[in-house]
Amino acid sequence: MKKIFPFFLVLVLLEIAAMIYIGSAIGFFPTLLLIVATSIAGAYFSKKQGLLVLQKARYQMEHGYVPGEEIMDGLCVLLAGILLIIPGFITDITGLIFLLPFTRTLLKPIISRYLGTIFRNKGFVMMRRF
Repeated sequence: MKKIFPFFLVLVLLEIAAMIYIGSAIGFFPTLLLIVATSIAGAYFSKKQGLLVLQKARYQMEHGYVPGEEIMDGLCVLLAGILLIIPGFITDITGLIFLLPFTRTLLKPIISRYLGTIFRNKGFVMMRRF
């Protein structure tokens, strides 16, 4: 918790600075319209990607496989949706990175390692395939 608060404080300050900078370049109303448009588009595309991931996971389970890859995709899409709905340009860019399938492929091993470290440090036992 001690690490999260400074991160969010810096993020909010960077978002405000980005909004002021972009607002001074293109104007107040176009900036406001851009923020609202990215939030709406983010919600739409997150829902679309989320349903696609859910469909793939369902297909994997119907054929007797554990949908591990789809679970990671779902986690990335969920995070992307949250970031895209939050007003701001930095969170929108980050959310877009998590939403696009080809960038998700690059991020999944990093996220998997990070989650594995958290689970090991908290005393969870990771299941392995044999």
